[in-house]
Amino acid sequence: MDRRTYLALSGAGLGTIGGYVGWNRLRYPTVPDGMTVDTLSLSRNVLESDERQVLAAREERHTVIETEAAARTEIRAIESATDFVAATTFEEAFLIVVQNGMRSDAALELQSVGRTDDGLDLQITVDNPLLPDHDDLTTHSLLVRVTDEKWRVPGDIAVAIEGYR
Repeated sequence: MDRRTYLALSGAGLGTIGGYVGWNRLRYPTVPDGMTVDTLSLSRNVLESDERQVLAAREERHTVIETEAAARTEIRAIESATDFVAATTFEEAFLIVVQNGMRSDAALELQSVGRTDDGLDLQITVDNPLLPDHDDLTTHSLLVRVTDEKWRVPGDIAVAIEGYR
């Protein structure tokens, strides 16, 4: 293969990979009409009520926080998390803290929020790096701020996390 063909194919391959990565970073979660969501993903345990620093591999849980007082008690004093909580108007919104145990170089990403008859259904994916560089275990936390015209706080919240490697 001559040099020009090689360089052209290499450039096209890198452009495709870069476009894929860029597209994934610009996606927004799908939400129903009348609802807005904001998210913050952290590679650490943000809940004060849990003595453990690390959840087991693929262990999942979620916690609903309805009031500012509960948020001050439950969320650890981590600057980005406390800033996220401070930007929440609890008279109009609530927080869902989704957590799991997985490799530290992955991240949780909200894909969609759907309404059910009595609550919400959150679909979350694991955003894995293209080339994992290590295999360690840490707790990941995804803070989701939900403002919904239909419910102040719904009765049932289901969370599904997919995309583990």
